[in-house]
Amino acid sequence: MRAVGVDGCKTGWLAVCLSNNMEWEIKVCKEFSEIYNEYNNASLILIDVPIGLKERGVDERQCDKLARKILGQGRGSSVFRVPARPAIYKETYEEAKEANFELTTKKITKQAWGICSKIKELDSFLNSHIEARKIIRESHPELCFCALTGRPMRYNKQKKDGFAERKHILFQVHPRINDIINSALSRYTRQEVKRDDILDAIVLAITALTPIEQLISTPDEVQRDNLSLPMEIVYRRFVNS
Repeated sequence: MRAVGVDGCKTGWLAVCLSNNMEWEIKVCKEFSEIYNEYNNASLILIDVPIGLKERGVDERQCDKLARKILGQGRGSSVFRVPARPAIYKETYEEAKEANFELTTKKITKQAWGICSKIKELDSFLNSHIEARKIIRESHPELCFCALTGRPMRYNKQKKDGFAERKHILFQVHPRINDIINSALSRYTRQEVKRDDILDAIVLAITALTPIEQLISTPDEVQRDNLSLPMEIVYRRFVNS
């Protein structure tokens, strides 16, 4: 069985593929379609990009609110408010900010706008490749790390202590973590792939490799958007549950 974790990076998309026999591989692709073409036979692809999108309305996605509650004050801020679908298709930040305010009464943060191109690319892909919806699901690295330990991470992932904290956790659940991380660090520059991108993609892949009966999503009853895409965040059952 092969499972894949995907995270956006500066040069496109970073994918980590893990197998039950401990084989692994890393790939960076400019377009998401390349990732899917390579791994469409995987059992599951988990990606750290919002999938189901609201068209309008003051209330945000239920999955984001619940994930933020699980992560608490320290890491909850990593779950940002997802823009409305019409806003992500705008060409500029100012246009998107204005459109989102009209649709939701909320402006788009710079952080959210920074990944709008990724949200738009994935949204377009999933709406033109219906079959891909069977294996591509949304997840969130901080929720995955939290599930592995039973608690939110103590340190910011972009800091030295945060990198070490997450690396230690990954090492406890996969024996080849050092090989995977060192390979990624040597193959790609930090201008191409950041250190925390690597850890995020790995924890998503580890979660994707989890037996399906041990995976859950928030909320319990999945909501769907106007295009029937699920508004959910997938993670594994907490280690102490």
